Formats: sequence, C-alpha cells, structure tokens
Amino acid sequence: MSDLPVVIVGSFLIAFKAVLLEGSEVAILSIATVTQLGKRNVLAGVLIGSLISIFTFLAVRQVFVLLPDLLIDFITGAVLLYFSSKFLLGFV
Repeated sequence: MSDLPVVIVGSFLIAFKAVLLEGSEVAILSIATVTQLGKRNVLAGVLIGSLISIFTFLAVRQVFVLLPDLLIDFITGAVLLYFSSKFLLGFV
C-alpha cells in the first residue's frame, strides 16, 4: 500500500464515498416510494420505464448505424462539451 501514490488512494476513496452516498440516497428514496405508492404501482412503473428505455435504445441505435463514425464522435464530443460547460457554470 505504501507504493501507491497518495493521489490514487485518495481518488479511490472519494469515488467510493460518492458511490456509497448515492446508493444510500437511492435506497432511501426507493423505500419511501414503495411505502407511499405500493409495490404493484412501483413495479408497474419500473416495467414501463424499462420497456421505454429498451425501445429508446434500439431506436437510437438504428439511427447511429446509418451515420459515419466520425460524425458520431463529433456529436458525442459536442454533447459532452455542452453539458460540462453547463455543469461548470453551476460552480462559477
């Protein structure tokens, strides 16, 4: 463990903490939702959401099959740049 730089260990611990906190938050919200709406309604919502997600994935995949790789890379870069700039503006 002493061979690892402090930066690597620190970044791992910060990432682990973030995952642990987000997972705990999702678990608390899930329990609260189930107690308010009931198991059947939550299960129906999960199934409908899953089907819509799969359908959306397949539709977007079919569109991307028709596009050249360079255009897909450019679109991905533009989307990442847009959202990262919006995220940065939240801190400035």
